[in-house]
Amino acid sequence: SVFIERAINDVNMNLVVGAILASLVILLFLQNIGTALISALAIPTSIIATFGFMYFMGFTLNTLTMLGLALAVGIVIDDAIIIVENIYRHRELGKGMLEAARAGASEISFAAMAATFALLAIFLPVAFMSGLIGRFFYEFGMTLAFSIFISLIVALTLTPMLSSRYLKIGVSRFFLFKWFELAMNASRRIYIGIIAVTLKHSVMTVAVAVVLFVGSIFLVKGLGVEFTPQEDQSRFMVRLETPIDYSVPATDQVTRKIIDIVKQIPEVNFFMASTGGFGGSANSGNLNVTLKDRKFRTRSQFEVMADVRRKLSKIPDGFVSVSVASSMGALGGGGRGGDIQYLIQGPDITVLDDVTNRIIAELKNIRGFADVDRDLRIGKPELQVNIDRDRAAEYGVSVADISNIIGATFGGIQVGNYTEGGKTYKIRVKSVDSERRITDDVSNASIRSAKGDIVDMANIIEVTPSIGPNVINRTDRERSVTIQANLEGIPLGEAIAQIEGVTKKILPVGYYGRRSGQTEIFSDAYKNIIFALILALVFSYMILAAQFESFIHPFSITLSLPLAVVGALGFLWLGATFTNVTGMTINIMFMIGVILLVGLAKKNAILLIDYTDQLRRSGLNRDEALKQACPVRLRPILMTSITTVAATIPVIIGLGDGSETRRPMAIAIFGGIITSTLLTLVVIPSVYRIFDIILTKFRHAGKTNLPKA
Repeated sequence: SVFIERAINDVNMNLVVGAILASLVILLFLQNIGTALISALAIPTSIIATFGFMYFMGFTLNTLTMLGLALAVGIVIDDAIIIVENIYRHRELGKGMLEAARAGASEISFAAMAATFALLAIFLPVAFMSGLIGRFFYEFGMTLAFSIFISLIVALTLTPMLSSRYLKIGVSRFFLFKWFELAMNASRRIYIGIIAVTLKHSVMTVAVAVVLFVGSIFLVKGLGVEFTPQEDQSRFMVRLETPIDYSVPATDQVTRKIIDIVKQIPEVNFFMASTGGFGGSANSGNLNVTLKDRKFRTRSQFEVMADVRRKLSKIPDGFVSVSVASSMGALGGGGRGGDIQYLIQGPDITVLDDVTNRIIAELKNIRGFADVDRDLRIGKPELQVNIDRDRAAEYGVSVADISNIIGATFGGIQVGNYTEGGKTYKIRVKSVDSERRITDDVSNASIRSAKGDIVDMANIIEVTPSIGPNVINRTDRERSVTIQANLEGIPLGEAIAQIEGVTKKILPVGYYGRRSGQTEIFSDAYKNIIFALILALVFSYMILAAQFESFIHPFSITLSLPLAVVGALGFLWLGATFTNVTGMTINIMFMIGVILLVGLAKKNAILLIDYTDQLRRSGLNRDEALKQACPVRLRPILMTSITTVAATIPVIIGLGDGSETRRPMAIAIFGGIITSTLLTLVVIPSVYRIFDIILTKFRHAGKTNLPKA
């Protein structure tokens, strides 16, 4: 609970700081406090309205809903920005406040609606993904989608109304604004020159973009793949398992040795140790260790765990594992089952015992595998009762009778209930302790035959001391053994590849392995994510096709996604290569960020293409329309992109609890928006030009081939 509270408080701080940064960006671009406030009002209006939606939907303020709101800060302001900026442009052309508000809002409203609906389309598959991952991200997707929808309503109603009353223009005398305006004018002139060159070499421009995209795909090989990033929660668990014939006192002696070692770790704040209890067996023990707050220690939780693991490996008479204790349950992984689980199945328990031992021996020699273990234990003391069936038949004693009498005598059976005072007590019958301690007690028991005679068990059974497995597991009605391990320094994807390579080499015919537990969830989650990504592309394309009444323009807009992937993968690779920050891998949170980019990256392209079409309808040819539309849309595109990027900065640099989980999604959006903005401004006009040329040729070809009247 302490970790969860701190994590949510950290997200709250990210939300506030992100809102402040986004507002400052608007002020820097528009250089007017009143104008900036009109745009910034979209943030509290949308967020507060979303709280009402969350209340009626039964959502809670949890890590994922708050993360959705933190990311929404930079998105909900986009529609208001592009409308205010366009109204401001009309004011600069000499129009009055009411006329500028009416003309500016109507001119840009289609682009705002198209961009927002294309973004909302991606939340349909994200919010309704199947499986465990879908349950976790349902509230995230719905919260973010509603806040964006409200922001569109605010931008189309409240923003124009306020602009028609309070939007004033004037030259700011503040030196920072003057320098920024000079920089923007210089950037605009440079951009006009770049557009003129790239339009002349459209094919070459697109080819360079393709090379950049393909190059970014190769970066995936240098990135790890895992389910979710590991979080420094300032706590972990030490699990002890002594030989299977150890008693509680014998196990407790080993537990106390572990306690003596853990006490010496300077980062440890306190711990709770137990032996046998909490549902464990007599030969098990647990230590739940809590570390000092991350601000008061120099080593991370995982460095401390590696140190503890190394020191405890020297303890004899027991298997010791050190694993995380995740607050996210199955989604977070870790715990008793380890970071990775792999199931081995086959018909013979003896063969399973042999092959799993060989697999474990191989895995222990591979870097990154720690605490490698299995759920099969051979060596548990037992008594095997062999029945002489012919002699039992002569006495009139059945096998079921023998089984029942042994169970009743030594294990105890319930023979009835006793009720008194409204309470019911179970009546169990078994021998006293002094008569069920040695092997001979089984043979010395008596049983009544079907004829009513008392028969000594020694006449019909033979008792042999033996050893056997602690439990025989079955999966899909077939005997199975689960191999589990914790990971130290390698991502889950690499570990799965390693263990599958080892099992393929060792397993004989008739025996096979498959992913289990968190490892199986990992595989299913990525299938759902990829399916959701494809659906997001299809839905957003269909909506854009309906709005633009064209199949070509939405396709041109959709090509902005590969430009965003360049930055998402590029910045993730930079983080993984040059920093030691946890979570710089391709994981579920990063993939959700990529899905968000499907909608976010299209906004800039929609602004460009929509205004280009407006200019062409007014009489300009294709190239002139592009050369005029691109510089005009430069400022709103930069404003919306920088505000979105600014809102992710607090999440990226966050050092609080749970920041490891939130950071990958923010990095995907941060890097994707930067590259998609820069490349969209250059590449999308060239793509538009190429497709328009092809479409024009097809139209002319169709007219040429028409039959004469």
